[in-house]
Amino acid sequence: MIKVLILSQAITQTYYDLLLRSLPQCEITLLTGSNIHAERIVKVPPHNPLSLKSRLFAWVKYFLCVAKWAKKNRKQKFDLVYATSNPPINSFICLKLSKLFKSKSVFMNWDLYPQVIESSINNPITKLICKLWRYWNNKNYSKIDKILTLGDGMAESINEYMDRKIPVEVIPLGVDVNYLRPVGKEKNEFCLKNKIDTKFIILYSGKMGRGHNIELILRAASKLEEYSDILFLFIGSGEKRPLVEKYISEKKTKNVKLMNLQNENIFPFSQASGDLCLVSQEKKMAKLFMPSKAYSALSCGQGIIGICSENDDLGKLIVKYNVGKVISEDNGDYLANCILYFYKHPKELNDLGNRARLVAEKYFSLEKISCMYRTLFESIL
Repeated sequence: MIKVLILSQAITQTYYDLLLRSLPQCEITLLTGSNIHAERIVKVPPHNPLSLKSRLFAWVKYFLCVAKWAKKNRKQKFDLVYATSNPPINSFICLKLSKLFKSKSVFMNWDLYPQVIESSINNPITKLICKLWRYWNNKNYSKIDKILTLGDGMAESINEYMDRKIPVEVIPLGVDVNYLRPVGKEKNEFCLKNKIDTKFIILYSGKMGRGHNIELILRAASKLEEYSDILFLFIGSGEKRPLVEKYISEKKTKNVKLMNLQNENIFPFSQASGDLCLVSQEKKMAKLFMPSKAYSALSCGQGIIGICSENDDLGKLIVKYNVGKVISEDNGDYLANCILYFYKHPKELNDLGNRARLVAEKYFSLEKISCMYRTLFESIL
């Protein structure tokens, strides 16, 4: 039997199940800090995304734990080591373990490091660390059997700092189109419970981190305060969540609502609550990551307003499939006017949502993406 080792400090149940579906009749051992259901799972210190400091500390603990596990299990046999970029040091760990177990190696880049750090922190020490990190990536990436990422723009960014270009295979994120689907507000238990079923909801659901332009969304909300039935609904956490908390506290506004992440039973309804979904990506972080919430929005039949550029992977997705609008200017009036357009043109909004759902089913369902992974694994194994 083919044996596969998967390394990911943080992983969703959906992504693990996707890999499981793509590796039929394989024995899979998963090393993760996430609480998911897996037949053979080894618990490691969890990811801590609260700050860069907390991330680094979690990465160190993870590294030490995996090193201890590898030493204890060095006589085991694995045919493939599959690692994700959570944490980014997994590229090094993946390579070392593939040598230890004499196996093939695959590394999936969900976020590109050190570029993410370079775009958010600018000081001499950071620059030196990132320079060494790029040198480290040059040595590691060229020795890994397969490098993967989520979009063409990200693939270009990987090779931007490589001394010699390497093949990078693009496999987008998949979405469970049966779990996430359109739910009308009149039947949406999340909307009914929170008494927002009569609102025109502009949804921002997910991480509010450094790479997300929360400030622009709040400026647009300020411009639309006079529209009592337009609600900006923020659901999630992250380093920029306090900006939303401060805005609500100071403005005493009723058109912005902030909620915590919902559990897995409520999430399909909270995600489906939006008439439009906002997906944000700072220009300086363009081509460094692909927001997963974009695929969730498509699956729920929501048009996407992408705060990004048309040249990054999010912008290309929106333009290619005609599933929303790209906002490339840091202009609150422009975003507000875009929202108002769809608010005043319900038929166009409905057509947009229907098209989004069809795109999710045709191109990004777990079935479609698992076929891409299966083809990849078959070529390696």
